[in-house]
Amino acid sequence: MNRFPCAGKLAVRYLITISLLIPICVSADQLYMLSQPGDFIGQGVDRNIDSTTHTFTAQTNYDNGVSVSVNGSTRWSLNFAAPGEVELTQGIYEGAIRWPFQSITQPGLSVSGEGRGCNTLTGEFAVWEV
Repeated sequence: MNRFPCAGKLAVRYLITISLLIPICVSADQLYMLSQPGDFIGQGVDRNIDSTTHTFTAQTNYDNGVSVSVNGSTRWSLNFAAPGEVELTQGIYEGAIRWPFQSITQPGLSVSGEGRGCNTLTGEFAVWEV
C-alpha cells in the first residue's frame, strides 16, 4: 500500500477552456481531464465536464496566477501560477510544484476534487492563449 498516493509526478492532464482577463472574474466552460490508471486524484477516469452541468468561475489568485472553481454534481479546484508572481503568459510551465508552496523561481500547480488532493506533486501545465 502506498502511504503517499500523490508522491511523484501528477498524472492527470487538464484542458480548461477559459476566457480570462486578469484580474476580472469570468466564467469558463469546459474541464477535460485525462487520468492515468492508478492516479489518486483522477482515479483513472477520463472526464469531460462542461457548463451544461457545472458552474465555472475563474479569478486571479494571490500569486498573480489563475484559480478555477468547478461546481456541480462534482467539485474541482485548480490553481496555476507562473514563477516570480507574474501574470501567466502563453507557454509551457515545466517543473511546477504544489501551489501555493512553490519557490519564487518555480511555477505553481494544484488540482483537487471529489475530496481528493495532493500534498506533494510535480508536473507541468501549458497556457495556450491569454
